[in-house]
Amino acid sequence: WTLYPLHNYGMQVAVEHLWGTSSSDMYFVGLNGSIVHYDGSSFEQMDSGTDTDLKNIAGSPDGEHVFAVGYEISGEHVNQSIVIELNQISWQIVYSSDHTFPSDSTYGMASAVSVKGEVAYITSRAGILKYNYFTKDISLMQTTPFSLYYSHVVSMSIMNQNDIFLLRGSFRLLHYNGNSWALDEYIYNYFSGDTWSYNLDTWNNMVAIVGDHGYNTAIVARGYR
Repeated sequence: WTLYPLHNYGMQVAVEHLWGTSSSDMYFVGLNGSIVHYDGSSFEQMDSGTDTDLKNIAGSPDGEHVFAVGYEISGEHVNQSIVIELNQISWQIVYSSDHTFPSDSTYGMASAVSVKGEVAYITSRAGILKYNYFTKDISLMQTTPFSLYYSHVVSMSIMNQNDIFLLRGSFRLLHYNGNSWALDEYIYNYFSGDTWSYNLDTWNNMVAIVGDHGYNTAIVARGYR
């Protein structure tokens, strides 16, 4: 194990999420809009253009298109959320909202991102935003019958456009099979609630979820098809 104290390189408090194409191309995001990039030999603090807490980051396999999502549910920037895209050397705003819930002018709070093909999939309280980073078009994908209006999605994974996982904040897992959505509440029910989930990842036929129970017991769960 090798310790890298990222706060020495501009990371605020702790890493909220990380993503990269390889061990020599890694991005770390955290509080107050902090982003640090690692190129295999050195760390560089990047100017995100925002001081909103960044919670999620993902990009294309070639690393040419990288997206970070930030939001705050308390404090000075309560209810604010933002999606930024790395455009060569600078970060640009793709989407922002000052409201938790959707309205005529906003899709509501954004909270997670995953990239597949030429599309960045972004969760919002209105549903999943599909942002084509070549055409710059945004379309809305509903999760009917499971509305995200009152649901806080903390992580998502896109295996392909017909294989989508969404992780809500209490170990409730949504899955899309190309035709319909299904809800899995096994872990939530197993612990009779009082759970909080933080992240999920998928690989081949496995999904892994991490979180805690009662704020003092760690949970690592894995599921198979």
